[in-house]
Amino acid sequence: MYVDITQLDPQQIYITLTQTVIPRPIAWVLSENANGSLNLAPYSFFNAVSSEPPLVMISTGPLKPEGAQRIPVKILSNAGIFWFTSPVWLSWKT
Repeated sequence: MYVDITQLDPQQIYITLTQTVIPRPIAWVLSENANGSLNLAPYSFFNAVSSEPPLVMISTGPLKPEGAQRIPVKILSNAGIFWFTSPVWLSWKT
């Protein structure tokens, strides 16, 4: 099937993209805030981008309408490090 994304609005593009990777698990992303507290956030929009080195990409979507960063983006940008886990990987190890 051919989909001309130039003819779709942003919501239709999002739906088309998510339908290409469904079903998919929810990933858990853990980061540490500047004050030392932890933030655990579920992400469903992620994918493997490389096996050597192993890299996983997460996406938080567009900016808020007023141009401010979303909270997870701000936290991850300030943290410098985060942990990523997927239930599929956890199930595989047991």
